[in-house]
Parts: sequence; structure tokens; C-alpha cells
Amino acid sequence: MWWYLQGFDRATEQLVHEYRLTRLNEPAIRAILNVDDDIPVEPFDFDIPTVEAVRAFIPYADEPIALDETLLYQLGCYARA
Repeated sequence: MWWYLQGFDRATEQLVHEYRLTRLNEPAIRAILNVDDDIPVEPFDFDIPTVEAVRAFIPYADEPIALDETLLYQLGCYARA
């Protein structure tokens, strides 16, 4: 399972950008998104409420991330074939 930073078009809700966050771990997710310890993290998806929170995930990617403030961002978790 990998975590992905996903950017969605606000009007169409279509996925526009997706970046794998290979270095992301559970403690970082909990800290950035303020997820309580009693709430499971995997394999759920999380809305990312602020641009600041989106920026906090950028260092966990292996490739440069082009932040687009017009998109809605989500943190997704799934396995890719």
C-alpha cells in the first residue's frame, strides 16, 4: 500500500494530479491532519483541508510536486498493480 497526494478539479471532481508519497508514515499523517490516535489511518482516504496541509505533504514525495491551489486535495491509500 502506498499513500498518494491527489488533486481533483473542483468542477468535475476528476483526478488531475497524483503523486506517490513514498516516505510518508502514520505519525506524519496524524500530525499534519490532526488525526486522533484512536482513529485508524489505513486504508482510508482523507480530505486535505488547507493549502498549508498540502504543502506539508510535499517533502514526502520522490518527485517534485506542482501545487495548484485551484484543486481539491486528498490523501489516498491503495496498492497499484
